[in-house]
Amino acid sequence: MKKCIILMVMFVFMSTSLLQAEDNFLNILKNDENLCMGNVDTIVFKGKEYLISVGSSPIDSDTPEAKLKAREEARLIAEESLMKFVYQVQVDSAEELKTEHTEMINKNGKSKVRIEEKYIEIIKEKGKGILKRLTPYGKWKSKDKAEYYFAVGITL
Repeated sequence: MKKCIILMVMFVFMSTSLLQAEDNFLNILKNDENLCMGNVDTIVFKGKEYLISVGSSPIDSDTPEAKLKAREEARLIAEESLMKFVYQVQVDSAEELKTEHTEMINKNGKSKVRIEEKYIEIIKEKGKGILKRLTPYGKWKSKDKAEYYFAVGITL
């Protein structure tokens, strides 16, 4: 009976210690302004080095669906940023500005000129690679509950 109680106490203590370590790591991520702005950075925690990316996405409304959508978008943004950082994605872009002049003459003989401008930007990204051991390290909302953050990374 005493062995059982001792084992339970040890289990609870170890579980509490692991949860506190996870909370400390998450607090480091939350308070790193560089990461929260969408950058990729290395973090050293308890002797291990991690390559971390944090994605963020606005929460459009207070519905569960909007929160899930923001969380998924934040996760995808974080994963994409890490992929670009690791595998050096090639980006090609093209821009074009079209201007159309149309002259309209009404029955009275007065003319009006209509100018319409269209700006077109095409961005293509190309890259290859797989991130093995990609781990979710935490998720949280901004203090005002308007932004959702999701952290992913790999152990180096």
